[in-house]
Formats: sequence, C-alpha cells, structure tokens
Amino acid sequence: MGKFLYLRRQNKIVQMKYIRWGILTSRQSGADDEMATKVAEIIGRIDGSSVVKVIDVDKDDAIDALDNPDINAILVATTPQTHATYSVLAMNAAKPVVIAQPIAFSYADCLRINATQDKTKQPCFVLLPERMADEVKRLKQRLRDEEIGNVLAARYTFFSNDYNTDNREPLEAIFRRRAASQIDTLQYLLGLVIDAKGLVATDDCRRQEGIGLSVSATLMFEDGFVGSMLWSLGTSQQSSKDELIITGEKGELRLENLTFPTSNSDTLLHDTLRSIVEDLQGFGRYAATSLSATPALWVTDRILRQ
Repeated sequence: MGKFLYLRRQNKIVQMKYIRWGILTSRQSGADDEMATKVAEIIGRIDGSSVVKVIDVDKDDAIDALDNPDINAILVATTPQTHATYSVLAMNAAKPVVIAQPIAFSYADCLRINATQDKTKQPCFVLLPERMADEVKRLKQRLRDEEIGNVLAARYTFFSNDYNTDNREPLEAIFRRRAASQIDTLQYLLGLVIDAKGLVATDDCRRQEGIGLSVSATLMFEDGFVGSMLWSLGTSQQSSKDELIITGEKGELRLENLTFPTSNSDTLLHDTLRSIVEDLQGFGRYAATSLSATPALWVTDRILRQ
C-alpha cells in the first residue's frame, strides 16, 4: 500500500496522505467491541483510508500496532479505564490518535492525554458523532438566532434500561460513558459548565459499586444561567426518556433523542470518521479534539464528587 493516494477534488488532481489504521479494542466489553467493528467497516469505505489490523488488547499486545510501520494512525476503542494509557502510548510512538467516547475515565486521565499531546504534537481526536446530528445543528442555529431570547435555564432527563443483566460493565462505567457524551453535547449547545454539583443514589443493592441507578446534577453555565440533569439507568424500556428542554425569555426549545439522534447513526459515524481522515490528510478540520472533550469529564467528576 502506497503512502499517498491521488484523487480528484474540486476539479484538481491532488496528492493525499493514505491513513492506515490500527484499531485497539476490548472484546470483553460488548459496547467497545461493537464500536470497533462499526468503525473498521466504515473506514474501509472512506477514500484514502483502510484498516491494517484490529487488536483485542485482552488477548494480544497493543505494541504490535504501535510499532507496526504499516500503521500510521491508532483508534482506541478499549474500555474507558484504559483509554488514557493506550492514547499516551500511541502518541509517544508518533502516531495520531482517535479515541472512542468517552475520551477517558476521569478528568485526571484527560490531563495525561492532553499533556502528552502537547509534548508530542500528535493529533488527538475524540469520536463525537452527536455534534454532527442534523437536529443538534438545527438547535444550535436556533439558539444563535436568539429565537427564545436569552437562555434562562436548561433541563435534561435521561431514563434508560442501560443497566441490565446482559451488560457486563460496572455501573459507574455505564454512567460515565453516557454522561460524558451528553454533557459534551450540552456544552456544545449552551457553552461551558463552570460549576456542577451532584447527588448520587447509593441504595444497598448497588452500594458495592459506589454509584446507584439514579444520579441528579445542578449545573452553572458560563453565561450565568443554571441547568439540571437527571439520569435513571434502571428503568423499563416503556419508561425510557431522552429529552432536553431549554427555557428562554421568549419561550422554550425542545430536543428529544439527544443521546440517540434520529439521524442515521451509521451515517453520523461515517461523516465523523471522514472528517477526521480529511483533517489528518490536511484537507479539512475536525473540531472534537481531546482538549475540547475534556471539560465534559471535569463536569462528570464534579457530579460524582471525585
């Protein structure tokens, strides 16, 4: 496989760097393995991009990908607890990194990733397809157009059956995976959260996991308005809810399916990966870097009082 690909763009023949991926996954985690499988299939359909090797880090040594000269980019889709370790190793091996959401398990891990990125100058992106959903883009534009005037408050509710007997992940990992993405989208729409406080249920049957099935949070945004978030991860399918309500001086805006946009999920993931590939090739710009994804983990840690 050559280092470059020649394509016609805007009626010109251009030389494009060929991105050859190594994907790190953990087949013990169903969610991460599913993401890695989807990504590998989609990458094969993107011009100038292909998958060289998929490595299950639970069985094989990730160094096989990091030291492989045929691989010039790494995608980390392991368990969130190991994202920082593999991302740091990849950047120190002079390879750009893409991290499946959440970027890391904690804010401290994010700081490790960002410090390594600053030292090595290797690109470090985070897969955040929710930002590219049409309904999210439309809502952001309506907020920019001040359709409801100044924002006064925001309220987000997420009820799901994420925690069930088939899910092998610890409850805190499930919560962090959901919350990091949801908080990132909320900040993308409304600006940075500058303070957060949380209440975490610790009922007896879940106490050993350090977190209960229900979590609530109060947020202060940088523009001076407040928000609230409520999660319940053990409801029935019939009771599921995924709704954002933004209240302003002139009315309300609502968005359902913040976590699961109605836009085709495979199309969103394809568009996200294509934007990342084009950024690495020098023909585009992908905005969801490790630095921009870090504030969501700071908020999550504050909610969990860590």
